[in-house]
Amino acid sequence: MSMFNNKQNVEMMRKLSEGELEILLEEINNSKKALLKAETVEEIIAIKKKLQNMTKGIEGFDEQVSHIVHQVDESRQFINKHINELSGLENSLVAECNSRNTQCEIISEKSQGMTELVKEMNAKIQASVERTKHMEQLLVVITGTITEINATGKSMKKQVKTFIETAQNVTSNISGIASIAEQTNLLALNASIEAARAGEAGKGFAVVAEEIRKLSDGTKELLDHMTQFLGDLENASMKTSEEVEATTIGIEKITTEIQEVDRNIQDSKTNTDLLKNEIETMTGYMSEVESSIKQSKAQSAVTNFDCVKTASLELKETDQVLVTATQSIKALTGIYADLMDTLKELNSYKILSGK
Repeated sequence: MSMFNNKQNVEMMRKLSEGELEILLEEINNSKKALLKAETVEEIIAIKKKLQNMTKGIEGFDEQVSHIVHQVDESRQFINKHINELSGLENSLVAECNSRNTQCEIISEKSQGMTELVKEMNAKIQASVERTKHMEQLLVVITGTITEINATGKSMKKQVKTFIETAQNVTSNISGIASIAEQTNLLALNASIEAARAGEAGKGFAVVAEEIRKLSDGTKELLDHMTQFLGDLENASMKTSEEVEATTIGIEKITTEIQEVDRNIQDSKTNTDLLKNEIETMTGYMSEVESSIKQSKAQSAVTNFDCVKTASLELKETDQVLVTATQSIKALTGIYADLMDTLKELNSYKILSGK
């Protein structure tokens, strides 16, 4: 603040001193003219007293001017020092702003790279969500198909059980037929014996008995084949029933596992949706950060440079005022020298008595 007060004081003193010296110079010139025109000693004495008073009035002005010039020089040194400091500060600000701009550009590039990466992740997550939905639909279809297969297996198991029971009943009936065939064979054998006893009269009956025995043997042989076939069929049916049972159990286990997979898919879908929302939120935050960095970068540079430029301009204007004041003071010094020479010349005049 003292620097600006000195500036104002110098300006004010310059104007006052310049105005007073001009007035003083005019009075001295008038006194000089009056002195040359004076006709009486009293007039001359009065003029010389006036000149002596003027001399006393401007005594010490030289010291005041020197003091003012010294203050002006100090102020100019102070101003030039701060102008240089501001110039260095401006260069530092330029370097700092360039460094900050470089860092901001690096951060912005990384932010853009992260944004692109997040977008890519978001696209992959969206594709994963679509695949999850497709898998969910496939699981629904597979679950429906397995349910149908399970129902078919249970129905087949029931039908095989019924078939085994039927085969067992047929085997039981075949056993009854075999018993009848054996009894028929015994009857044919008895008939042959009786026909042999009857002699010639029993020959025809013997032929019938032989045919009945053959039929009985054929029936027994056929029943043996049927019994073996039904046994094989029953064994195959039992094996089929066991396999159907195992298949049914496996299908039920697969159904349980598919339900577990479906629950995991639902959980994964929920977590994926949450992650997607978080990524979208993070993308918004990154955009805000990038915008804030750019805004801060612009505001900081403008504010700092404006402050430095304003201060530098004010100091340069003050220095120009001081230069003008110095020139005016030097001019006043010349006027002051002329005044002193004139006063010395006038005071050197001798007053001669006319008496």
